Parts: sequence; C-alpha cells; structure tokens
Amino acid sequence: MGERDDPGTIGRRVQRLCVERGLTQRQLAEPAYTPAYVSTLESGRVRPSDDALRHLAGRLGVAFDELATGRSARRVTELRLRLTEAQRVFAVGEAEAAAEQYAELLVEAETYGPPGEQAAVVKSARGTVENPGKNVAQKSGLNRSISQEAWGRTVTMLTYKAARHGGTLHKVPAPGTSQRCSMCGFTTPGSRESQAVFGCKNEDCGWSGNADHNAARNILHLYRTGRALIPAAGRAVVRRARRVKPATAR
Repeated sequence: MGERDDPGTIGRRVQRLCVERGLTQRQLAEPAYTPAYVSTLESGRVRPSDDALRHLAGRLGVAFDELATGRSARRVTELRLRLTEAQRVFAVGEAEAAAEQYAELLVEAETYGPPGEQAAVVKSARGTVENPGKNVAQKSGLNRSISQEAWGRTVTMLTYKAARHGGTLHKVPAPGTSQRCSMCGFTTPGSRESQAVFGCKNEDCGWSGNADHNAARNILHLYRTGRALIPAAGRAVVRRARRVKPATAR
C-alpha cells in the first residue's frame, strides 16, 4: 500500500467529487459496493482498500493517485521530473568532485545485473592505490534511497568524469561486503546490527563502527587484491592477485 492521505481527508474528497459530478452514493458504489459503505467512507470511519479506491476513482473519473493523495496525475508527473533533474544535478556535482580529487573510483557491482549497482562507493587518493595510507577515504555521500535508475546515471557520469580527469572507474563484484568485518575478515550476517551500525561477532576482534564505512573498506580491499572488473575491456572478467595480504597487514 503506497502513500495516501488519512481516511477523513479521503472521505471528504470522495464526497466533494461525488457532489461535483452529481452522483448519488448508490451510483458511486454499485456494482462492487453498497451505498452504506460509501457513506461510512465519506465520514472517515473506514480506510478504503486499494481496490475500493480504484473502483471509486473509475466512477469519479479521476486517477487513483489523485483520489488517494489529492495530487493530480499531472502534478505527480511534474514532481517526478523535478526529482529526476535534482538527481541528475546531484550526480554531476558528486562525480565532478570525486574525479577531480581521486584517480581511482570504485563502485560495488552487484551480481543481479544492471542497473543494480548500489551506492556503495569508495575512492582512492590520486596516485596512491598501492600505498593508500591515510589518503584513502570512504565515498558514501550518495543516499541509499536513490533509485537504481538514478544510480545508473551516477555511475555513467562517474565513468565519464573519471576518464575526463585521467582517472578510472572500477566495478568490484563484492557480495557479502556488508557482512564481512573489514578489520579481521570474519563474516556473519549477524554483524550488520542495523542499517548504520556494524559490530563484529568475532570474539577475538569485536570491532564496531559505521556499516557503510565497513563495507567501503571491504570493497577497497577486494580491489587492492585484484578482484575487480577490467575497466578497459568492459567484460565481466575478474583479475585475481596471486598473493592476498591479511587484514592485519593492511
């Protein structure tokens, strides 16, 4: 069930539209419902189901969203277009800032196919991929609620901006990065305690911190050990290093 107004507001809206169109409660209700149901709905004493709203919207000649939220279909379209434009402007600004500062940009490439690349981004300081030290920082400024379509545009923009500034965007197949401890390498689903908090369940470790930061460190580790798609070829080929440094040595 999507976003909608409270029952009282919907009831008053139904009553107003019914009067404007000169319909009786019986004409509005039948054949699927009864006049008594419409009367109860108009009084705000019942929350209409999606099926009921679809029926009433059809009888009243309005869109489902307009009846449920008071926003016309045109207004909804306008709002979506404004959101898309805001996401585009955001993507351009973020991509430009990242590409100017960092030579290597990493994004998590999910295994379920495009455009399923989520906002788990890490970045390596320009010229310090092999020895990043303190110049490596997490890139987690993209909102988790951003749509897959918007994130796809962001990845495209990151690719373009990175190339323009002489850098490279790498896609890292990284399943399980949210469940792995970036300090000791221990992996268990229970370590992701919430959307924001990671707490390692390894008794010999016990590290805790921001969950996105932990996942970003794991993605960076996978990239540094060779588990990344070859950017120039554009193929789903994984480069694997011969030697993998333990977490304690990183």
